[in-house]
Amino acid sequence: MIDDPEGVPPPPASPAAGPDVALTLDRPATPGVLALLHDAGALPREAYDALVARATAPPGVASWRRFLDVLLLSLGIGLVLVGIIYFFAYNWADLGRLSKLGLLLLAGLIAAGIAARLRPDTLGSRLALLAATVLAGVLLAIQGQVYQSSADAWWLFAWWALVVLPWVFAGRFWPLWLLWFALLNLAVGMWWMTQSMAFETLFDARRFYGQLLSIAVMNGGLLSLWERFGDRLASPPPELGRWIPRLAVIGIHVPLVLAIIRLVIEDLDRRGAMFASTEPLGLAAAGLWAAATVALIAVYRDRRPDLAILAITAGAIMAVVTAVLSRMLFGNDPGGVDDFVTALRLLAIGGALLVQSALTVAWLRTEQRRASGEAAR
Repeated sequence: MIDDPEGVPPPPASPAAGPDVALTLDRPATPGVLALLHDAGALPREAYDALVARATAPPGVASWRRFLDVLLLSLGIGLVLVGIIYFFAYNWADLGRLSKLGLLLLAGLIAAGIAARLRPDTLGSRLALLAATVLAGVLLAIQGQVYQSSADAWWLFAWWALVVLPWVFAGRFWPLWLLWFALLNLAVGMWWMTQSMAFETLFDARRFYGQLLSIAVMNGGLLSLWERFGDRLASPPPELGRWIPRLAVIGIHVPLVLAIIRLVIEDLDRRGAMFASTEPLGLAAAGLWAAATVALIAVYRDRRPDLAILAITAGAIMAVVTAVLSRMLFGNDPGGVDDFVTALRLLAIGGALLVQSALTVAWLRTEQRRASGEAAR
């Protein structure tokens, strides 16, 4: 045990209400969390001092060695993949059909063989499997170029996601799942683009809202599945593994906020009567966003505290509020460039953004202190 090491902060004073210790045990052992456990009586003073000293100690030689191993191995495999892709791009005209497909298939089999040869739970095995997954997509793309089938681009990403799915399950590696989720989003987004020209979709309200709604609903489903079965699907480090739900939340908010911005600025009250000419899918997108926002705040504030997801959600709220305020101030008349009233409206919107930013930062700081057990200080 370490008695009162230098630089160790004293534990905070006991708050009136006891904290949720069970929830705290699921969080990283930061000094604030350790102080919360000590304050709740779950951690003796001697153990608190020793653990805080360990948590605040600089990384040793072994930690730096592990970091460099991971960094250099990841960079090496990434550079090899980039080199393979550029090799085919540079020598495309000089290689025959069988040479293109055969060489790439050989590279993919070598990567898959290395992954099978190494222990499944090692970083080398998982990175080799990630390389094989990327090469499988490159192979499908080159096959589509060699044997022109006039297939739509979304088929490439759909087949890619389907072919590598067994590897994704077997690898239990969170970057593999991240790549797979990205492939699904690309497949769905490009499928909608094939239904009409991308420029035409902007003017077709039903297709525009349908595309954004489908992407948001899909990402919501992926988020729910990951939060429910993520521990079984992958074994990521606690912090790195949180990137998948955070990116899924971005995949929910971005399409729905885009739908709401169009709904507020263009579709609502277009003919002088509220909701008279509004596409029902636009209203569905607005309702879904409101429900998703309430659910995300409830879950990631209390049940699974995640400050990044709360910040993403707060940014989405700011975007919607700004769009509504802009519509209220400008209406159907954008005003002239030199119009004094227009300048006042823009100043009002800028002031509203400043107020929203200040309130958001204050709220997030409060949530951070609340989650780390420093709210009583």
